[in-house]
Amino acid sequence: MRTLFCLLFAILSLKAERVSELDVLWAEIPRSVRVGGVAGYKSTGHPGTVVISGKKKTSDAATTHKTGLFRYPSISNGETKTASIHFVAFLVKSKKWLVLMENQVSEGTQAEWDQHKK
Repeated sequence: MRTLFCLLFAILSLKAERVSELDVLWAEIPRSVRVGGVAGYKSTGHPGTVVISGKKKTSDAATTHKTGLFRYPSISNGETKTASIHFVAFLVKSKKWLVLMENQVSEGTQAEWDQHKK
């Protein structure tokens, strides 16, 4: 029983430490933006971070981002349905370009897909 208590205490202590560390980061981010703008904000991230401010993107030879629309077909009970999805993808280049993170932002329309194809 004592071992279980010690283990639980250790887990809770690690969680409290993680929360405390994240609180420091979330306080630092707005300060960094006020002082250094995009460069200040980027300094709080991973070296591979790609910062996008509005429609402006920051990228280099090893990092970039892509916005777009993709189609996703699915089949259910023999019926095919196709969804169009707006996305933002962040990529890093190691030996080749790899998607580091993708955010599926919202559902698109057929009209948007038709325009996107042009």
